[in-house]
Amino acid sequence: MQLIALAVAALTTAGPDFARDVAPMLERCCLHCHRPGGPGAYDFTRPAEVKRVSRTLLTVIESGLMPPFLPVDGVVSVPPKPTADEISALKDWVERGAAIDGAVELQSAVPSVTREPIAAWDVADGWTIGANDNRQMRSFIVGVADRPLVVGGWRVRAKTPGLIARALLCAGDAKFAQSLDERDASLGFKLTGDLETRPAGGIGGVGIDGEFVLPDGFAISIAAAESIVAECHTDGRGRSECGQFRLEALPPVMVGESPVRLLRAVTVGGAGTERESCVGETVTIVAPPNERDLDLVAIVLRPGMYASRVRLLAVGPDGRATTILRIDRWNGHVDRPYLVDPPFRLARGTRLSLETVAENAVLAKRSTPQAVLLVADAITPTLSSSPTLSPSPTPSPSPAEPTESKETAAPSLPAGPATAAFLASTVECGKDGAKRLATPLVPATVYREVFGVDPEPRTGPTQAAGLTWFEAVDLCNELSRRAGLEPAYRVEFAERDGARLMSAVVTPLGSSGWRLPSEMEWIETNDCRGGLSGDLWNWTSDAEGSARIVRGGCWADAPGTQGKNARSSAPPATRNELFGARLVRTPAGR
Repeated sequence: MQLIALAVAALTTAGPDFARDVAPMLERCCLHCHRPGGPGAYDFTRPAEVKRVSRTLLTVIESGLMPPFLPVDGVVSVPPKPTADEISALKDWVERGAAIDGAVELQSAVPSVTREPIAAWDVADGWTIGANDNRQMRSFIVGVADRPLVVGGWRVRAKTPGLIARALLCAGDAKFAQSLDERDASLGFKLTGDLETRPAGGIGGVGIDGEFVLPDGFAISIAAAESIVAECHTDGRGRSECGQFRLEALPPVMVGESPVRLLRAVTVGGAGTERESCVGETVTIVAPPNERDLDLVAIVLRPGMYASRVRLLAVGPDGRATTILRIDRWNGHVDRPYLVDPPFRLARGTRLSLETVAENAVLAKRSTPQAVLLVADAITPTLSSSPTLSPSPTPSPSPAEPTESKETAAPSLPAGPATAAFLASTVECGKDGAKRLATPLVPATVYREVFGVDPEPRTGPTQAAGLTWFEAVDLCNELSRRAGLEPAYRVEFAERDGARLMSAVVTPLGSSGWRLPSEMEWIETNDCRGGLSGDLWNWTSDAEGSARIVRGGCWADAPGTQGKNARSSAPPATRNELFGARLVRTPAGR
């Protein structure tokens, strides 16, 4: 018995063992970056290197700076962090001299991706980050896809590992990307990497670890001839270093015989915001509700350089909130795209809310936070939801069963003099068998008469009403009711600010009421009305991703750019005096 006690005492006195108590934590939490060729500053596969920097290692782990896996809560997939017992054992090992007697080379528990790339580009040739270049951002045209690409992930091979903190990617019109580059004489362009409504991060990106791999069965599609742009973030590290890197597109992994599910970007923040508030140091942004069930697969954060804390919530149709991601100490240098594996279901009618906290109230007012979510349309629908319907005088049928076209199916509401005159100014357009009635641009007087509030304040020469796409839809329904017609849209999950429709899930019903034209209808009616485009951009019913197509240009555009061929897109909640609407309807029996 005495011998056993002595043996236990000897083991206790010996303290923690590197191979038993420290190496497993390093292999699980650190070697994904701190390995030969990795972005980490030290090679922790070598025990002697761990011993040499053991005091620094303990300091950054105890402070929470490392591992740099920022989210502390949510449905995102976060690599493991050291436990309290592992940190205690590391501290004991360091304070007892950091002995590594007999230790062998460590092996990472998180293997690197070994897929061969399907395409690769050299990026930022000649870019040098100076010793004191803090918080540098440059956007580079990576290249133009010479064929359609289906991408399952990205990998960066940097000339200087760990220098590029983040490279956020987007793809879009090559000429537009080139025009951005030509506006900036510096290497790369300082402007944002966004290509019109396609945000940086819209096709993913990489963090400081240099890899971003989608879950099996998911992929990102890039069309042929689209330009790929990389928005690169970095910080000087006390010496001039080369920022060049090679970007590799990785193939997706199939799941059985099923085709890959293609992802698209949904943005929280920016022009498509339903509402935004700034109270003290906190900025809160709420996006319009999902129009359909979505599966969330990845998140790219762009909270701005002033953010210190970030939280992303999903508020379901029933009002219950789920934390998608929470970061208590945001650090742009170690931020990265985050995977959600398995995917998280965002039910139809869900609103996404992004909340950021800045260092002070002044910086909060300057911030422009944004989150980019990579989502796929759900294969199986959500079993139940609790829609909040906007007031409607008559029951609405399901989207699968459009209403039969009727001229006087709804009780007529009184029309004021401006509204009556506007409806009387319609003209008949189209060919026999496809004739439709078309209005001029909705004037501010009609908007004011219908909703009882003014449209967007005007600074230009037009008398037309500036309004959002949602307000245009709401106006269509209100004018239909005033004409005794069945409304053309079902409006669900509506969010209103007084009389204004801020956002909703909108479903066309196929009735003969007033509605927004398709692009083809807009062209026909524009010709029919004598080509009167150019006053305001005109909302249409057609979509490009989550944005809506606008046509015609506006008075603020450069001379010669307005007209029938002018085409762009904007999020439906865009509130700006430069967006208006012309309406159409197809009389019953045509």
